[in-house]
Amino acid sequence: MIMALLAWTTVIVFMALILTKKMHPFTAIVLVPVIMAVVGALLGLYQAPTAKSLKMSVDAVTIWDQIRVLGVWIKEGLTKTSSTAFMLFFAIMFFSLMLNVGLFDPLTRKVIQLSKGDPLKVLVSTSILATIVSMSGDGTTTTLICCTALIPVYRRLNLKMMHLGVLLILQNTILNLLPWSGPTARVIAVIQGIDVQALLSALLPGMILSSLFVTAGSYFLGLAERKRLGIQHLSDADIDAIFASTKSEDDALKRPHLAPINAVLTAATMIFLIAGTFDPVFIFLVGTVIALVVNYKTLQEQKDRLYANSGEVLQTVIMVIGAACSWGCSPIPACPMLWRAAWSMSSRASSVASGG
Repeated sequence: MIMALLAWTTVIVFMALILTKKMHPFTAIVLVPVIMAVVGALLGLYQAPTAKSLKMSVDAVTIWDQIRVLGVWIKEGLTKTSSTAFMLFFAIMFFSLMLNVGLFDPLTRKVIQLSKGDPLKVLVSTSILATIVSMSGDGTTTTLICCTALIPVYRRLNLKMMHLGVLLILQNTILNLLPWSGPTARVIAVIQGIDVQALLSALLPGMILSSLFVTAGSYFLGLAERKRLGIQHLSDADIDAIFASTKSEDDALKRPHLAPINAVLTAATMIFLIAGTFDPVFIFLVGTVIALVVNYKTLQEQKDRLYANSGEVLQTVIMVIGAACSWGCSPIPACPMLWRAAWSMSSRASSVASGG
């Protein structure tokens, strides 16, 4: 009973701290479980697991032994979640590079050119574009790419911005189930024994059906907008003006002449992941290195890309490390599933608070 109370108190305090923005999620996800684990040790709750970890008799376990064993447990937690952290590290780095080189730019331009001024085509294209870009696993980047490209179109055609927001969020939420997205990665980190490729294979059919359902919904929203506004006309000059308004300093990083190579590299990465040919860590590691060498030839360019994208990588990976620490503080035989289920539920809260 006391162990269960400690577990739920940990989660409640953790969520209160991050939702009220009193602490960064990483600070809270490490500090709160450690403090609660020390309280449990002072109450003498960890005698049996401590004896097992330190290979000593239960009768010989002291309060200090129950405190110092926390370092062992946290190290075990970090070890068990290291593959998830490395997979995330290289997955985010790989997709960040693909965004740097402008992999999705030709698709975005083609979508707008095909849509012209038809509200129905624009809304369906919005759904499809959001789905493809969301494969990066980064909601912030998806929002930037889609909104930058489509907001001028929506304004020009007088379409409801609410439709853009709804379709973007729905598709991004579905694709957030990918193993290399922040929320799913944190759940994988705290629940032992999950195979990433098996998880992806199990989730993929439902994700595809859900994405198709949202796209079907965009069709009916488009019909309503077509009825309200009619079919307008966007000339080639209008489309060029839309893209001219979205130019930025990052355009120097783009490699449009290498778009076919980058598209093949990304497609091969996804195929190998789904087929389970190699371990995900290996796939994203090799993909990242190839992307760097192909798109950025000089040492300085490669260093600049690694440094520039490290912020996005750190933001997600550091939360997996924090989740590993909290998992390491929960080896209580009486309620291990309570700890893990509670931290799985709270992982989404930390994702929202950290912007992941």
